[in-house]
Amino acid sequence: MTLPQSRIDVAVIGAGIIGVCTALELAERGMKVTIFDPAPVCSKTSYGNAGVISPWTCVPQSMPGLWKQVPRWLIDPEGPVSIRLGYLPKLMPWVLRFLAAGRSERIDPVADGLFRLSRGSVAAYKKRLAGTGQEQLVRDSMYVHVYRNPKAASLDHLGWQLRQSRQVPIELIDKHALQEIEPHIADDFEAAILIKQQGRASDPAGIGIALAEKALAKGASHIQTKVHEIHPDQAFGHVNCWHDLALSCRWRPSVAIIWCYGIRALRSIIRLWMPTKNMLPA
Repeated sequence: MTLPQSRIDVAVIGAGIIGVCTALELAERGMKVTIFDPAPVCSKTSYGNAGVISPWTCVPQSMPGLWKQVPRWLIDPEGPVSIRLGYLPKLMPWVLRFLAAGRSERIDPVADGLFRLSRGSVAAYKKRLAGTGQEQLVRDSMYVHVYRNPKAASLDHLGWQLRQSRQVPIELIDKHALQEIEPHIADDFEAAILIKQQGRASDPAGIGIALAEKALAKGASHIQTKVHEIHPDQAFGHVNCWHDLALSCRWRPSVAIIWCYGIRALRSIIRLWMPTKNMLPA
């Protein structure tokens, strides 16, 4: 059985926090948006996480000299890296690309890209939550990086230099100031570096649900179904889905489909003849 075709402006595929924020933004601009996802809003990856909202993210994961630490990590049974030997041949191409991304000449471009993505994120969440009655789900916060060895708390390290060059609000404090901030911290911590003006999500899923409800109130819709095919025709494009019934939703080919469901899933669904100008990963 096929449900009647419905006209939409934008198809947002994925109902995690990225899909929900995208749908809300488009709905506020007056577009008719439909979110496709077989799961309830923010019930998967976006359901639970560390709750960190940082507008100052600019330190790449791959840094110069990182490769020197890998052998020690692998030998240490309590180290941060563990690799099954049988998986190593498959993993190595990615490892080499990851380490290559940490070349000195790549650090600033990567840091700039991260900074552009994250800057203003706390204010953006607060703006989106305004009027939902759930504004308390995002609180002002700060990072406290603590050190037992005060000499290690040096702003000369590359990561802190990257932050300082981008005017990230940081402060080096001594043991006394640290204990005023964290009275119950262990006595052997001698120094700390603060990153200020951060945000904390007390309920990541709750934020997503509140934003989804706001988007729905502005005319967006959420169809709990899995997209199995995307293709255009002469006048309209179609998003074909299966969830007990077949569903065909029509969109103008000039309007993008926005993919917010993970890049691996995207690769499994795009056909070679899909016009890439209509497909935008969020």
